[in-house]
Amino acid sequence: MTIIYRILLVLLLTLLIDFLITSKLKTKIFLDNWVAKHFVFKGYYTIMLFGFILTKCKSLKASTMVYERIHSRQWMELTALFLSINIVLLTFRDITLGAFLIGIIGSILSFYIIYVIEWLIRVAINKFKANNTAYHNISFEREAYGNQDNTTYLEKRIPFNFIKYYFKK
Repeated sequence: MTIIYRILLVLLLTLLIDFLITSKLKTKIFLDNWVAKHFVFKGYYTIMLFGFILTKCKSLKASTMVYERIHSRQWMELTALFLSINIVLLTFRDITLGAFLIGIIGSILSFYIIYVIEWLIRVAINKFKANNTAYHNISFEREAYGNQDNTTYLEKRIPFNFIKYYFKK
């Protein structure tokens, strides 16, 4: 990759990271959404996908909006972190365009990858019992459930706050 392309990519990724971290925009909510109706697990009505909130419902309770917006913020933070790592690799290492694109896709999926890994670990800790204990003990879920009734939580939330839930009993 030539130096000009590297510089342009670094600038573009830096702008994206800045937007993801400093964005105070409200997460876009898609009510009565086709994707949610067809792909959200049975018994659930709303999901956060790539920073967007999709729901089967025609309206959402305030607590559900806060809960899903917490997940959206978690996704943004992890995506920005892993994009930053890609910038460092791109700047200091000679990587191919394919490896770089895999890194970008991995960055975008990082929230989901970490979520599934933590869920699998929690399932193993619970001796492979098929119940909701593993789900409710995931750090992302603990932060979201623990603060869903606090409508001002996102205004004062510290970035990467979910990390403290890894170590909380």
